[in-house]
Amino acid sequence: MQMSNDQLVAEFYETVMELHLARRQIQSLSAQNDALQSRVSESEPEGPCCSEPPAAEPAGS
Repeated sequence: MQMSNDQLVAEFYETVMELHLARRQIQSLSAQNDALQSRVSESEPEGPCCSEPPAAEPAGS
């Protein structure tokens, strides 16, 4: 398929704009991720992890 110069320029411009928008979205998602990670680290208790289940007692105790 042969494209005219104007078509090539239009395709190039569209691709550059898509790349620009994708980069902005990546930056936004990265900022959201950082904020969420900060909230998680603030809410985690200090010391050993409390989410581990207690050790099972031997049967027949």
